[in-house]
Amino acid sequence: MRNKSRSYSILLIGVILLLASSIVGCPPQPPVIAEFSANPTNINSGESATLSWSVTEATTVTIDQGIGDVPNSETQLVSPTTTTTYTLTASNSAGIVTESVIITVVIPPPIEGELTVHFIDVGQGDSILVDLGETEVLIDGGNKSPGVVAYLNGFVDGALEVMVATHPHADHIGGLIGVLDAFEVDEIWLNGDTSTSGTYSQFMSAVNSEGAQVYEVRRGDTIQVGELAFNVLHPVNLSSTTNNNSIVLSLSYGRVDFLFTGDAEQEAEAIMLTEGIVPDVEVLKVGHHGSRTASSIEFLQVAKPECAIYMAGKGNSYGHPHQETIINLCEVCAEIYGTDIHGTIIITTDGATYDVHPLNNNVPPVVCPSDTTHDLTISVNGQGTTNPSPGTHKYDDGTQVPITALPASGWKFDHWGGDASGALLTVVITMDSNKDVTAYFEKETCVGSNVQITYIFYDGVVYRTESDEYVEITNLGDTSQNLEGWVLKDISEGHPSFTFPSYVLAPDAKIRVYTNEIHPNSGGFSFGFGKAIWQNAPPHDVAALYNAQGQEVSRKSY
Repeated sequence: MRNKSRSYSILLIGVILLLASSIVGCPPQPPVIAEFSANPTNINSGESATLSWSVTEATTVTIDQGIGDVPNSETQLVSPTTTTTYTLTASNSAGIVTESVIITVVIPPPIEGELTVHFIDVGQGDSILVDLGETEVLIDGGNKSPGVVAYLNGFVDGALEVMVATHPHADHIGGLIGVLDAFEVDEIWLNGDTSTSGTYSQFMSAVNSEGAQVYEVRRGDTIQVGELAFNVLHPVNLSSTTNNNSIVLSLSYGRVDFLFTGDAEQEAEAIMLTEGIVPDVEVLKVGHHGSRTASSIEFLQVAKPECAIYMAGKGNSYGHPHQETIINLCEVCAEIYGTDIHGTIIITTDGATYDVHPLNNNVPPVVCPSDTTHDLTISVNGQGTTNPSPGTHKYDDGTQVPITALPASGWKFDHWGGDASGALLTVVITMDSNKDVTAYFEKETCVGSNVQITYIFYDGVVYRTESDEYVEITNLGDTSQNLEGWVLKDISEGHPSFTFPSYVLAPDAKIRVYTNEIHPNSGGFSFGFGKAIWQNAPPHDVAALYNAQGQEVSRKSY
């Protein structure tokens, strides 16, 4: 019995020790700060940085500088006004751990003087004057007419320090010819691109006669003039596209940043985006007069302009600014001004804030379209294109969009497909939802004939009716042709059409079919149509001639 009692005692002691061990366990550990960082760690005054942290085994996590208690893992945006140290403290019953990060705030030196930037209304063109005290820089000069000399006379003090020609198109360099004649110019900056135009030839002759220092710029260059430093962001090398060779400049004045883009299009924008050199700016000169070929949403989302200014002529034939550009600018919440509606626009800044002064100050900024937009996707089958161009375009709900088929040489338009139908060259789509439209083209299958449409006359003299318009038809062969049952038709709009009576067209003979006049010496034929037929369906009208069997034998565009 004694031996059995001893065994029970030993077993009891073992159980007690085991229970004690499980109750005591491993001692608790202090928290672990896996991450506490700032991105970026260096910012300019007025900018923000992001704090990121991750902590384990903590019961309480706090960050100083007024942030307070925070979750164990999180990010937070901070905007310190001076260089600031942020300290994270994590604690539990086992202890307290801390970690700190420093965000350095760069405060620009004080600036003396007010910078004035003039976006001069030159119609369908660009001209920008940057003026700081007695220092003036002119970026482009619009067309030769109206020119900018009269405007500059009120602001240029003595010599013009710097002239920049972004690219050799007439609507940018034409007005610079008069400037070179009227002012002494110290420096001229070009991109090195050339043109065969007479305007370019005159401009370069004036440049060579000026006696100024002439420079050819590339990315990485700086145009330093007085207190102003223009950074060259583009081009790197010249391409085959003149617009995409435009000089792109950024200018910082204190905390106010400008971006001048010339006619740079999305190809140039993509290059700058890839290189990571697109700056965050307050003021953007919108590329290529507000064309849809520029101002991609990706570019604007990086530049993030507060104020965007496009330069276009009132009622210009290009339709600038395009709606797609306005929509993209609205997407990034830019306040939009245009020289076509606001006239000359002047921006003044002291380096801390800026003010916008449109000449037509009773006109508000451009009103953004409604939030309801739809995609219009246009594609082609065969060889040809469309206007608007193939691709995806955005339009406001309810917008009526005319689409015109433009066949390539040797091809003809056949019909529309998708959300459009019919065989008229121009179709109108109502944007009440997303639309997909396809233009189908076929190879020309005209029956060989010596009778051809040789001329379409339109002079715009007889207002609206244009009764004196005519289509001229010539027998180019050496045998006569009876035109009875032949049909002449405007296929751009599907009407009107004219069916010939019996009439023998001799070799080398010509006849005319007038819009609403009868000329017996030209055959005496008339559509009898009370309004203009030709040159009223953009981008052009097309006449087609069919033989008595209904086969197309000739086609001609106005």
